[in-house]
Amino acid sequence: MTFGTGTTASLRLQELRNKEGILAKAALVLFLLVGAAIFFVWTRSQVVDLGLKMSELKKTENQELRRNQMLTVEKETLKSAERIEQYARERLGMAYPDPRRIKSIEGK
Repeated sequence: MTFGTGTTASLRLQELRNKEGILAKAALVLFLLVGAAIFFVWTRSQVVDLGLKMSELKKTENQELRRNQMLTVEKETLKSAERIEQYARERLGMAYPDPRRIKSIEGK
């Protein structure tokens, strides 16, 4: 039994549509895989970048902590009574008064 040319054409058309559907699905899968790979690479690069930034910030934090400690020591040194007295004598030319020149004032 032979089929007409119309049946053969419709079978070919159906096969072509099936191949197009498979090709479309394969393209979609390939597109999704490439997209996932790009996303994975991007997230890894973000993690590395953030790690580098954290490292730099930690280094800066340690430097600032050391500076803060040094400034605290300097502050304590500068506000000590001995240091203030030395500064007053050497830089301001101040001295203790002669005890003979001190006069007491009694309150009422």
